[in-house]
Amino acid sequence: SLEETVQKYWKGVMRADRGLPPNKVVADQKENVDAFRGTIPVISSLRNKNLKERHWDKIQDIIGKTILRDDSFTLNKLMEMKVMDFA
Repeated sequence: SLEETVQKYWKGVMRADRGLPPNKVVADQKENVDAFRGTIPVISSLRNKNLKERHWDKIQDIIGKTILRDDSFTLNKLMEMKVMDFA
């Protein structure tokens, strides 16, 4: 699952943080993984197959953008729309 994968990355970053001398690469990775960890609840909610059209309408109203949910619909597109800023 996504949660398990992110947790593995987090553990790896924490091992690197403890095992390596302080450096910018580890600090940057730690920040990136931690920021992504914060998006997991939003991603999980948006993946819910029970979301109805009215839910998507509400999400679009909140973010002020139209979300095209066609074959090109990806997590990356949501990230580009800064959907996570509204969590």
